[in-house]
Amino acid sequence: MDLKDEVKKRRESGNIPSGGGDLSPVKDESAFIIPVHLIDVRPQARKTFEEAEMDSFAKSIQEKGQIEPILVKKLPSGRYELIAGERRLRAIRDNLKERTIKATVKEGEVSELDTRLLQLVENKQRADYEPLELAKELAEIKSKYDLADATLAEMLGVVPSWIYKIRSLNDAPEHIKERIRNKTLAPRTYLQNKKTILAKKTRQVLVKVPYGKALELTRILQKIAEKSEGLEPITLPKKPQKDDLLKILTERATEILSQFEEKT
Repeated sequence: MDLKDEVKKRRESGNIPSGGGDLSPVKDESAFIIPVHLIDVRPQARKTFEEAEMDSFAKSIQEKGQIEPILVKKLPSGRYELIAGERRLRAIRDNLKERTIKATVKEGEVSELDTRLLQLVENKQRADYEPLELAKELAEIKSKYDLADATLAEMLGVVPSWIYKIRSLNDAPEHIKERIRNKTLAPRTYLQNKKTILAKKTRQVLVKVPYGKALELTRILQKIAEKSEGLEPITLPKKPQKDDLLKILTERATEILSQFEEKT
């Protein structure tokens, strides 16, 4: 099975796990039983592993056994490098204190891109995977390997719009990211109501802006709208009130910035 098939397999099935056994690599049907201390884990996108979730996962492994092997590649030194299955490795090694784990050993060269794609596919199936970590990893892979959203989407078995939407979380204001991290704002809710949510926050900030500065900002937007194709002109009343300016700034600023975002 090549890496493309492995990605497809992991997209189409959930991954579950556990371990136990001898200290030397032992063949176990299609997998090996290998010592956990011989497995190296290179840094990956997923940094957050909830303690309670890992405890529950480890308990499940203890009760049901390791249903699916982790995936590793053999290094010239005789050690192994993890390709996919860090969650299983952590549960078996750190929570259950097992000395061995069931692993499939990948033969031949495995590129960094292949490894990152497999890890990403596996991680995004997890309900506890931090969306901002996923967004960052997608952006880094796209940039490093110069991949179009459509190409990356095909590799991961998703639609290109999903790639674009998740990547756009990287551009969210810090107060929005903090709410997503704290789970007080779901990424889906933010993405579906981005203009409304950002406009509300913008208005809260602009209320504190002096009238003269608000008028100056509105006239800047007015000039941008005049020079940009596809944007309706901004018309100011002869004697605009503060509320008039706030309405224009909150509604039109979000619209103009969104249009520039879509072009980049």
